[in-house]
Amino acid sequence: MTYPIINPGATAHTPISGAGPTDIATDDMYRMSRLFVEPCSAVPMSLNGHRLLHALLHRTCRDLPEWSAEVRQPPDGYRAPCAALRRTLGLESDNGNRNLAPGIADLRQTNILDVLEFGHQNAWLTWRFEDAMLRTILDGERYGLLDASALRKFGSVADFQIFSLVSVVRRTRKAAFTFEVQQAGIWTGKPEARWSDVSAVIINAIRLSCAHYGLTAVVLLEARGFLAGIDTVVVRLQRRGGLWTASGIAKCSVWTRACVVIDPAGHTRVASADLPDLVARLSKTGWRLKPPQP
Repeated sequence: MTYPIINPGATAHTPISGAGPTDIATDDMYRMSRLFVEPCSAVPMSLNGHRLLHALLHRTCRDLPEWSAEVRQPPDGYRAPCAALRRTLGLESDNGNRNLAPGIADLRQTNILDVLEFGHQNAWLTWRFEDAMLRTILDGERYGLLDASALRKFGSVADFQIFSLVSVVRRTRKAAFTFEVQQAGIWTGKPEARWSDVSAVIINAIRLSCAHYGLTAVVLLEARGFLAGIDTVVVRLQRRGGLWTASGIAKCSVWTRACVVIDPAGHTRVASADLPDLVARLSKTGWRLKPPQP
């Protein structure tokens, strides 16, 4: 079965600005557009598929002469030792390519790449993105800079999906993104899941990205009528230099049923009526639920 995940060659129309310093080492930096990330969040792909996709995106960005939608790929694509790709993903201890092989099988079911194969007795990997797809990945209107040094920390599909969503918005003025519980069900292998079935995995995934980027997340759990109960998750990210006010980041809607505040060390659940008071306190104490240990 093929999963056509996005409209290749699409372009964005609404720039998002307000980016600050990247805080990412040059060799670890790679780029993805929101036009690519957001449709990918609805694609059923395994952990190994996500791992390999991020490793290939990182290596491609490091090999390209420029990050532009007009850049031309080498006709024969790209090559890298499998050991180098495993090292990027924190899989150095693996014997052989037992994690890469299923990732290849996953990605071959999408329209992302037109070449993806082992070579030299499975010691190297060759790949090439579809030209229209690479243009979408590198779209310059709305994009995020990602940090490959984080990839070795992730152990679930949700970790990778949340990392991508966080990365493409985290440097905006008022960083936020929204996803549906049904998407989270796809990430966790539970398509019919309720929020209670996926909440632990999703909260931990948000915490991992907050820990890596030094963020605090204010999460609004909403019931908009798509499912019985919580069906939509709104994530607002507080960062140094961002423009969220305490009242703005804590503002709930008529759909909000409960809230979660997540920082690099943990999380706390709070009723929507109590969120403004909690956020007001956090804004005065460095946006951490607990003070750092001396």
